[in-house]
Amino acid sequence: MGDEDWTERFAAQGIEGWYVRESTARTDISCGTFTAAGELAARVAAACDELDHHAEIDVRYPDVLRVTTWSHDVGGLSERDLWLARAVNRLFEEQRTETG
Repeated sequence: MGDEDWTERFAAQGIEGWYVRESTARTDISCGTFTAAGELAARVAAACDELDHHAEIDVRYPDVLRVTTWSHDVGGLSERDLWLARAVNRLFEEQRTETG
């Protein structure tokens, strides 16, 4: 499957804010503060461990968490990347709800 196919799959499953390019999926989440981005990074790391699917996680000044995922074993995207993207979006929404 190509990037356009994966973009359509993300959209069809309601996974918003992710960009597919060169067989990877990436999101940049504005968390409000650098500390909040770090806290979300820790939550995402724990979800990666639970899913046994590990993304690149990058906290960027001033308040951005960048998550990039792909399935190393297939050299591109797989269903696991969709699962992880959904988990990242859910964790961000939970964090926003908690901090109001």
